Amino acid sequence: MKIINLWILLSVLALFLVPWSTAWSRPPARDVVCDKCVHTSDIAIRAITIDRIKNGAVTADKLAPGAVFNNTIIIRSDLSDPVGNCEKLNTALGQFADNNTDPALIKLEPGVYDCRNGGETSVVMKPFVDIEGSGQGVTLILGDANEDNKGVVQLAANSELRFLTAENVNADLGTHALFAPQFGRVSNVTLIAGGHPQFRETIDCGHVVETGEPINQSVPALVVSQSIVRSADDRAEVFCRGGVVFVSTQVDTGANRDRNICHGSFDGAFAALTNDCQLPVRPGPP
Repeated sequence: MKIINLWILLSVLALFLVPWSTAWSRPPARDVVCDKCVHTSDIAIRAITIDRIKNGAVTADKLAPGAVFNNTIIIRSDLSDPVGNCEKLNTALGQFADNNTDPALIKLEPGVYDCRNGGETSVVMKPFVDIEGSGQGVTLILGDANEDNKGVVQLAANSELRFLTAENVNADLGTHALFAPQFGRVSNVTLIAGGHPQFRETIDCGHVVETGEPINQSVPALVVSQSIVRSADDRAEVFCRGGVVFVSTQVDTGANRDRNICHGSFDGAFAALTNDCQLPVRPGPP
């Protein structure tokens, strides 16, 4: 009888001890292993590169909603190839017609975009297509336009240039940083004219070369806000017969032609400019 009771007791203890022993001997839990599965822990930083992805393997329908921009083109900057960066920018602009009406954005990564073009206009914008850099002095467009009605960047109707620096590195006549023959807008941009000793037209709104008559006489022809307008020697000129409205902008000008208006703007010494973009006349000594 005692043997039977002992056997029953051992059987009961086994019911409790076996699960515990099994739990202690069980290997630790791991992620489910499946054929062709890739876990985050299996991927080294920067292990996946363009040359390792089969061409055409990634398509828009395979990406999460919002991962593909329908109306935005991002230009990837190569810090070792400034000329190639400019080629990519102009290739992107070439996707739009001269009479484009569909709003779009071209976003430029930080870097230098060397667009020197033998004295011709470097970057010709398209209507309704904005160009946005990554910051003044961070995204830099270089050009060498050296004639009237040309510039490093040519603004288009209903387009905006913002968050970058455009500099003309040519020292010849007509070294415009911006050519704006049509209504547009510039914001958070540094415009730098070339270093000609006499002519320092940073902004040119266009004129008939033979007569000097303006191409665009609308008021205003151009709006420039929160920007810097200067030349290599801080004596920039603005040649816009239709007038430019400067809003909260530093205008380092040696001479202001035409009907330019300054609201909350200042010169290179941070002296407040009047509405006609001139320093206020201070009363003389009594």
